[in-house]
Amino acid sequence: SFLLPVNNRKALNGDMFYLFGKISVLSILSDGPGFPYFPPFLVSYLRGHEFEHELSSLYIVNTFLTDYINKICNATSQEEIDTVIGEDEERFIDNCGWPRTDMVTPSKRMLYVQTLIRWELLDKRKDVYDQLKKGLNVLNFLDLTRDLQEFEHVFLCRNKSKTTAEFIKKKLVPEVKKLQPQDKEEEDAKKFTLRCLKDLEDEEAAHLFQFITGLDDLPAQELPISVEFNRVNRVTELPEAITCVQRLILPLGNKSKIQLYSSFDKALKFGRIGFGEKTSASK
Repeated sequence: SFLLPVNNRKALNGDMFYLFGKISVLSILSDGPGFPYFPPFLVSYLRGHEFEHELSSLYIVNTFLTDYINKICNATSQEEIDTVIGEDEERFIDNCGWPRTDMVTPSKRMLYVQTLIRWELLDKRKDVYDQLKKGLNVLNFLDLTRDLQEFEHVFLCRNKSKTTAEFIKKKLVPEVKKLQPQDKEEEDAKKFTLRCLKDLEDEEAAHLFQFITGLDDLPAQELPISVEFNRVNRVTELPEAITCVQRLILPLGNKSKIQLYSSFDKALKFGRIGFGEKTSASK
Protein backbone atom coordinates (compact mmCIF):
# COMPACT_ATOMS: atom_id res chain seq x y z
CA SER A 1 0.00 0.00 0.00
CA PHE A 2 3.04 2.31 0.18
CA LEU A 3 6.60 2.57 -1.07
CA LEU A 4 9.63 3.03 1.18
CA PRO A 5 12.81 3.80 -0.80
CA VAL A 6 15.79 1.58 0.07
CA ASN A 7 19.30 2.79 0.76
CA ASN A 8 20.85 1.56 -2.50
CA ARG A 9 24.32 3.08 -2.83
CA LYS A 10 24.68 2.21 -6.52
CA ALA A 11 21.35 3.88 -7.31
CA LEU A 12 22.38 6.92 -5.26
CA ASN A 13 25.69 7.26 -7.08
CA GLY A 14 23.83 7.06 -10.38
CA ASP A 15 21.35 9.78 -9.31
CA MET A 16 18.52 7.31 -9.87
CA PHE A 17 16.34 8.73 -7.08
CA TYR A 18 16.79 12.25 -8.44
CA LEU A 19 15.75 11.05 -11.88
CA PHE A 20 12.81 9.13 -10.40
CA GLY A 21 11.52 12.27 -8.66
CA LYS A 22 12.06 14.43 -11.73
CA ILE A 23 10.26 12.00 -14.04
CA SER A 24 7.34 11.76 -11.59
CA VAL A 25 6.84 15.53 -11.60
CA LEU A 26 7.12 15.86 -15.37
CA SER A 27 4.67 12.98 -15.77
CA ILE A 28 1.99 14.42 -13.53
CA LEU A 29 2.32 17.90 -15.04
CA SER A 30 1.58 16.40 -18.45
CA ASP A 31 -1.43 14.38 -17.19
CA GLY A 32 0.55 11.14 -17.10
CA PRO A 33 0.91 8.61 -14.23
CA GLY A 34 1.50 10.26 -10.88
CA PHE A 35 3.64 9.55 -7.85
CA PRO A 36 4.03 6.34 -5.92
CA TYR A 37 2.28 6.38 -2.56
CA PHE A 38 4.63 7.23 0.30
CA PRO A 39 4.08 6.87 4.07
CA PRO A 40 2.78 10.07 5.71
CA PHE A 41 6.08 10.80 7.49
CA LEU A 42 7.97 10.73 4.19
CA VAL A 43 5.43 13.00 2.49
CA SER A 44 5.81 15.47 5.36
CA TYR A 45 9.61 15.24 5.17
CA LEU A 46 9.64 15.79 1.40
CA ARG A 47 7.29 18.77 1.70
CA GLY A 48 9.27 20.38 4.53
CA HIS A 49 6.63 19.77 7.20
CA GLU A 50 6.94 18.39 10.74
CA PHE A 51 7.25 14.60 10.51
CA GLU A 52 8.59 13.25 13.82
CA HIS A 53 5.13 12.42 15.21
CA GLU A 54 4.37 10.37 12.07
CA LEU A 55 7.34 8.02 12.43
CA SER A 56 5.76 4.68 13.24
CA SER A 57 6.58 1.00 13.42
CA LEU A 58 3.67 0.59 10.99
CA TYR A 59 5.99 1.46 8.12
CA ILE A 60 8.87 -0.85 9.01
CA VAL A 61 9.12 -3.68 6.49
CA ASN A 62 11.94 -5.51 8.32
CA THR A 63 10.02 -8.20 10.24
CA PHE A 64 13.04 -9.00 12.42
CA LEU A 65 13.10 -5.38 13.62
CA THR A 66 9.34 -5.21 14.22
CA ASP A 67 9.51 -8.40 16.29
CA TYR A 68 12.45 -6.96 18.23
CA ILE A 69 10.58 -3.69 18.88
CA ASN A 70 7.49 -5.58 20.06
CA LYS A 71 9.61 -7.59 22.50
CA ILE A 72 11.20 -4.41 23.88
CA CYS A 73 7.79 -2.73 24.25
CA ASN A 74 6.33 -5.73 26.06
CA ALA A 75 9.27 -6.31 28.40
CA THR A 76 8.29 -5.65 32.01
CA SER A 77 11.65 -5.97 33.77
CA GLN A 78 15.32 -5.13 33.30
CA GLU A 79 16.10 -8.81 32.96
CA GLU A 80 13.65 -9.21 30.07
CA ILE A 81 15.04 -6.12 28.31
CA ASP A 82 18.63 -7.35 28.68
CA THR A 83 17.67 -10.74 27.27
CA VAL A 84 15.94 -9.24 24.22
CA ILE A 85 18.80 -6.83 23.50
CA GLY A 86 21.42 -9.52 24.01
CA GLU A 87 19.84 -11.70 21.34
CA ASP A 88 20.18 -9.05 18.62
CA GLU A 89 22.81 -6.67 20.01
CA GLU A 90 25.04 -6.56 16.93
CA ARG A 91 22.13 -6.27 14.50
CA PHE A 92 20.33 -3.31 16.04
CA ILE A 93 21.74 -1.49 19.07
CA ASP A 94 25.23 -1.26 17.55
CA ASN A 95 23.90 0.48 14.43
CA CYS A 96 20.97 2.69 15.43
CA GLY A 97 22.92 5.46 17.14
CA TRP A 98 22.01 4.57 20.74
CA PRO A 99 24.96 5.51 23.03
CA ARG A 100 26.86 2.34 23.91
CA THR A 101 27.37 3.56 27.49
CA ASP A 102 23.65 4.24 28.01
CA MET A 103 21.83 1.24 29.45
CA VAL A 104 18.33 0.54 28.12
CA THR A 105 16.21 0.51 31.29
CA PRO A 106 12.43 0.08 31.67
CA SER A 107 12.06 3.87 31.88
CA LYS A 108 14.19 4.37 28.74
CA ARG A 109 12.90 1.50 26.63
CA MET A 110 10.45 3.65 24.65
CA LEU A 111 13.14 6.23 23.94
CA TYR A 112 15.26 3.36 22.62
CA VAL A 113 12.33 2.17 20.48
CA GLN A 114 11.91 5.68 19.08
CA THR A 115 15.62 5.72 18.25
CA LEU A 116 15.31 2.39 16.43
CA ILE A 117 12.29 3.53 14.42
CA ARG A 118 13.89 6.84 13.42
CA TRP A 119 17.07 5.02 12.38
CA GLU A 120 15.21 2.46 10.29
CA LEU A 121 12.78 4.85 8.62
CA LEU A 122 14.79 8.06 8.33
CA ASP A 123 18.44 8.15 9.33
CA LYS A 124 19.74 5.28 7.23
CA ARG A 125 17.68 6.39 4.21
CA LYS A 126 18.20 10.15 4.49
CA ASP A 127 20.57 10.40 1.51
CA VAL A 128 17.94 8.65 -0.62
CA TYR A 129 15.15 10.93 0.58
CA ASP A 130 17.21 14.07 -0.01
CA GLN A 131 18.10 13.01 -3.55
CA LEU A 132 14.46 12.12 -4.22
CA LYS A 133 13.39 15.49 -2.80
CA LYS A 134 15.79 17.26 -5.14
CA GLY A 135 14.23 15.46 -8.10
CA LEU A 136 10.67 16.16 -6.93
CA ASN A 137 11.50 19.85 -6.72
CA VAL A 138 12.18 20.15 -10.44
CA LEU A 139 10.44 23.32 -11.68
CA ASN A 140 10.13 24.22 -7.97
CA PHE A 141 7.22 21.76 -7.69
CA LEU A 142 7.64 21.03 -3.96
CA ASP A 143 8.26 24.67 -3.08
CA LEU A 144 5.20 25.88 -4.96
CA THR A 145 2.87 23.21 -3.54
CA ARG A 146 4.30 23.05 -0.01
CA ASP A 147 1.34 24.70 1.70
CA LEU A 148 -1.41 23.44 -0.61
CA GLN A 149 -3.28 20.76 1.33
CA GLU A 150 -4.96 19.33 -1.77
CA PHE A 151 -1.60 18.19 -3.16
CA GLU A 152 -1.24 15.56 -0.43
CA HIS A 153 -3.48 13.20 -2.42
CA VAL A 154 -0.73 13.11 -5.06
CA PHE A 155 1.57 11.40 -2.55
CA LEU A 156 -0.63 9.57 -0.06
CA CYS A 157 -2.76 6.46 -0.25
CA ARG A 158 -5.75 7.29 1.94
CA ASN A 159 -8.00 4.79 3.67
CA LYS A 160 -11.63 5.49 2.77
CA SER A 161 -12.74 4.47 6.27
CA LYS A 162 -13.15 7.17 8.93
CA THR A 163 -12.03 7.22 12.53
CA THR A 164 -15.49 6.97 14.05
CA ALA A 165 -16.29 6.31 17.69
CA GLU A 166 -17.30 2.78 16.72
CA PHE A 167 -13.89 2.16 15.14
CA ILE A 168 -12.00 3.41 18.21
CA LYS A 169 -14.20 1.36 20.54
CA LYS A 170 -13.50 -1.80 18.53
CA LYS A 171 -9.78 -1.10 18.80
CA LEU A 172 -9.51 0.04 22.41
CA VAL A 173 -12.21 -1.72 24.43
CA PRO A 174 -10.73 -5.24 23.95
CA GLU A 175 -7.26 -3.90 24.81
CA VAL A 176 -8.49 -2.20 27.98
CA LYS A 177 -10.42 -5.31 29.00
CA LYS A 178 -7.23 -7.39 28.64
CA LEU A 179 -5.40 -5.27 31.23
CA GLN A 180 -4.61 -7.07 34.50
CA PRO A 181 -4.95 -4.56 37.39
CA GLN A 182 -2.61 -5.10 40.33
CA ASP A 183 -4.33 -2.75 42.79
CA LYS A 184 -7.40 -0.56 43.30
CA GLU A 185 -5.92 2.41 41.40
CA GLU A 186 -5.47 0.26 38.32
CA GLU A 187 -8.91 -1.31 38.73
CA ASP A 188 -10.45 2.18 38.87
CA ALA A 189 -8.45 3.40 35.85
CA LYS A 190 -9.64 0.41 33.83
CA LYS A 191 -13.26 0.87 34.94
CA PHE A 192 -13.28 4.65 34.30
CA THR A 193 -11.67 4.21 30.87
CA LEU A 194 -14.28 1.69 29.75
CA ARG A 195 -17.06 4.03 30.88
CA CYS A 196 -15.51 6.95 28.99
CA LEU A 197 -15.14 4.86 25.84
CA LYS A 198 -18.79 3.86 26.06
CA ASP A 199 -19.79 7.55 25.79
CA LEU A 200 -17.23 8.42 23.08
CA GLU A 201 -18.47 10.51 20.15
CA ASP A 202 -17.09 10.65 16.61
CA GLU A 203 -15.25 13.97 16.91
CA GLU A 204 -13.62 12.89 20.18
CA ALA A 205 -12.68 9.57 18.55
CA ALA A 206 -10.86 11.33 15.71
CA HIS A 207 -8.84 13.41 18.19
CA LEU A 208 -8.10 10.36 20.34
CA PHE A 209 -6.90 8.45 17.27
CA GLN A 210 -4.51 11.28 16.38
CA PHE A 211 -3.32 11.45 20.00
CA ILE A 212 -2.45 7.73 20.04
CA THR A 213 -1.03 7.35 16.54
CA GLY A 214 0.16 10.79 15.43
CA LEU A 215 -1.81 10.27 12.20
CA ASP A 216 -4.56 12.48 10.81
CA ASP A 217 -6.52 9.58 9.34
CA LEU A 218 -6.45 5.83 8.95
CA PRO A 219 -3.51 4.29 7.12
CA ALA A 220 -4.26 1.86 4.31
CA GLN A 221 -2.84 -1.09 6.25
CA GLU A 222 -4.01 -2.81 9.44
CA LEU A 223 -3.43 -0.68 12.54
CA PRO A 224 -2.69 -2.35 15.89
CA ILE A 225 -3.29 -0.23 19.02
CA SER A 226 -2.22 -1.27 22.52
CA VAL A 227 -2.93 0.00 26.04
CA GLU A 228 -1.00 -0.12 29.32
CA PHE A 229 -1.14 1.45 32.78
CA ASN A 230 1.29 4.24 33.65
CA ARG A 231 3.22 2.35 36.30
CA VAL A 232 6.25 4.63 35.92
CA ASN A 233 4.45 7.76 37.15
CA ARG A 234 1.47 6.54 39.14
CA VAL A 235 0.31 9.96 40.39
CA THR A 236 -0.09 11.63 37.00
CA GLU A 237 -3.64 12.45 35.91
CA LEU A 238 -2.99 12.98 32.19
CA PRO A 239 -2.95 10.14 29.65
CA GLU A 240 0.13 9.70 27.50
CA ALA A 241 0.75 8.06 24.14
CA ILE A 242 3.73 6.60 22.34
CA THR A 243 2.72 7.35 18.78
CA CYS A 244 5.54 5.41 17.11
CA VAL A 245 4.09 2.12 18.39
CA GLN A 246 0.44 3.24 18.71
CA ARG A 247 0.32 2.73 22.48
CA LEU A 248 -2.04 4.53 24.90
CA ILE A 249 -0.82 4.87 28.50
CA LEU A 250 -3.60 5.19 31.06
CA PRO A 251 -3.06 7.51 34.06
CA LEU A 252 -3.65 6.22 37.58
CA GLY A 253 -4.12 9.54 39.38
CA ASN A 254 -7.81 10.17 38.62
CA LYS A 255 -10.43 9.51 41.29
CA SER A 256 -13.56 9.41 39.13
CA LYS A 257 -14.82 8.93 35.59
CA ILE A 258 -15.45 12.69 35.30
CA GLN A 259 -11.90 13.48 36.40
CA LEU A 260 -10.47 10.98 33.90
CA TYR A 261 -12.67 12.38 31.11
CA SER A 262 -11.48 15.90 31.95
CA SER A 263 -7.85 14.73 31.90
CA PHE A 264 -8.31 13.13 28.48
CA ASP A 265 -10.02 16.27 27.18
CA LYS A 266 -7.11 18.42 28.35
CA ALA A 267 -4.49 16.05 26.89
CA LEU A 268 -6.26 15.83 23.52
CA LYS A 269 -6.50 19.62 23.23
CA PHE A 270 -2.81 20.08 23.97
CA GLY A 271 -2.07 17.17 21.64
CA ARG A 272 -3.85 18.89 18.76
CA ILE A 273 -1.72 21.98 19.33
CA GLY A 274 1.36 19.76 19.19
CA PHE A 275 0.21 18.26 15.89
CA GLY A 276 -0.25 21.72 14.40
CA GLU A 277 -4.03 22.05 14.56
CA LYS A 278 -5.24 25.58 15.08
CA THR A 279 -7.06 25.21 18.35
CA SER A 280 -6.77 26.57 21.84
CA ALA A 281 -6.36 24.53 24.99
CA SER A 282 -8.48 27.05 26.83
CA LYS A 283 -11.55 26.56 24.63
